[in-house]
Parts: sequence; structure tokens; C-alpha cells
Amino acid sequence: MNKELAKRKVCMSGVSILLILLMACNDADKAYYLKPVDLAYLETVYRNDFDTVNYVRFFENEEGIHKLSGVIRFTEDFLSLQSVSSRRLIAKDSLSSTIDLHLNNGYRKEFDNEEKVMFIQLQISTNSLESAYEFREQIGERLVGFIEYQNLGSWMAEDFGAGGLNCLFVVNDWDKAQRDIIRFLNGEKLLDKVLIAKRLYVSDENWQYEVVYPANFSGAFNSM
Repeated sequence: MNKELAKRKVCMSGVSILLILLMACNDADKAYYLKPVDLAYLETVYRNDFDTVNYVRFFENEEGIHKLSGVIRFTEDFLSLQSVSSRRLIAKDSLSSTIDLHLNNGYRKEFDNEEKVMFIQLQISTNSLESAYEFREQIGERLVGFIEYQNLGSWMAEDFGAGGLNCLFVVNDWDKAQRDIIRFLNGEKLLDKVLIAKRLYVSDENWQYEVVYPANFSGAFNSM
């Protein structure tokens, strides 16, 4: 009886070790490398005249605190054209008063968005459809996995467009999602191949896209 009991204990120990190894493998599959970036978004304020959006973005890097002003409007092809009108460094102790000055002149911190939609566009340098789908499987699925595993948000839509692989997510906390996704993409060595945009609802049925990364982006954003 004692020998039989010992055999059962050995067998159960083996099963336990196997389960631990399987759990470790699953955790390894979900291991993501978040590489810090010398960039911190501090605040953005907005003022819009229907579908034309004026924005003032405050962000910080090793150079100091930047105040960047710009405007977003539609092109004739209904692309979001983002133009930077000015950019300068400001003192840290003047940040709060500078933001308040804009808020007192018709700017606001948020659009009345029903949902926080993040548009991540990964540029693909391939002419092969097969390679494009391989890129989507390797990078797109890993990106979706990271966002959902970290509880940053949920998948909304995905397609291939003129700009590359388009991935849309509804995020729970914009600031946290933006910070962690940028760090994730940096760890994946993809920051030089990505545009990250925020959907701004200018009416019940219409919206603009504000490209938030790169922080000093200027140009047309093709969401198609």
C-alpha cells in the first residue's frame, strides 16, 4: 500500500511539473518588451470650427517642455491634413498658466467622444500580398495580444490600406494606452514605421484624426 501511494505521489508530482512548464510557456508567449521612450505627453487642448480643429500640444523630452500649435483640416480628398504652425520651449513653472490661458480663450481638454478610438498605422515596405499578410500575423496579432493582455483596450477593426496595416482599438485610458503602446512599439523596433492617431468627433457622424505620434507630425494622414 505504501509503495502504491508513493507511486501516486510521484505521478502527481510529474503532472504538477508539467502544468507549471505549460504555464511558463504560456507566460513566455505573452512576454512583451516595453522599451522606454524619451517622450512624455503632458496635455493637449482643442478648439474647433466644425471639422477644422486647432490644437495646442504640450510634451516633454530631453530638450525640455515643448508647446506645439497646429491645425487639422480636410483635404479635397478628405484626408486629415495636419499642419504645425509654431513650436517653442516653455519653462516648467509656466506650463499650468499657459494651459489655463488657452482654456480661457475657447480651448477645451477633450472632445465629447463617446469612445476613445486609437488608430495605429504600421507602414509596410513590401509589394507582396503574401509578405503583407505575414507581417500582419507576426506584428498585428502581437499588437492586438499586447493591448488586450495588458487590458489597455479592445480590438475594433483592421485592414490594409494605402498607408499600410491599419489597426483600430477602443482604449480604456488614453494616456496609459498611448504611453505603453509607444513603449511596446519601441521594443519591437517599429517606432520609425508607425503613425498613431486619435479620433476626434467633430459631429455625430463625422470625425478628424489627430496624429499624436510622432509628436511633431505634420502632413496628410490617410486613414483609408
